[in-house]
Amino acid sequence: MRSEHLFAGIHVGELPRARDFYERLLGREPDLVPNSRECAWQLHEGAWVVLIAGGAEPGGAQHTLILEELDGFLGEIRSRGIVPGPVKPVGPGMVQSVVVDPDGNRLKLAAPQG
Repeated sequence: MRSEHLFAGIHVGELPRARDFYERLLGREPDLVPNSRECAWQLHEGAWVVLIAGGAEPGGAQHTLILEELDGFLGEIRSRGIVPGPVKPVGPGMVQSVVVDPDGNRLKLAAPQG
């Protein structure tokens, strides 16, 4: 099976609060706001992060974003008020940090060690 799009759903308690966090994390407003309980950012062609308010218990998402370079991205999000966890080695040649949104959803940020 081949899929052309992935929508990674993140359940949140309050959409405005979560949207603010993800706007600061991703450095921009959402690319898509289809209705009053969802908003989405396209990370690259076919890959989306979608916030969904209501309908499920918030706080259970665990996603990983693989970046080209970690330190610069962590500096950017710190300047926007997001506090990432410590950078730790994970697997051969990779490092990661974790950010947690206001609902307790964990997002791992990983990149090749360099």
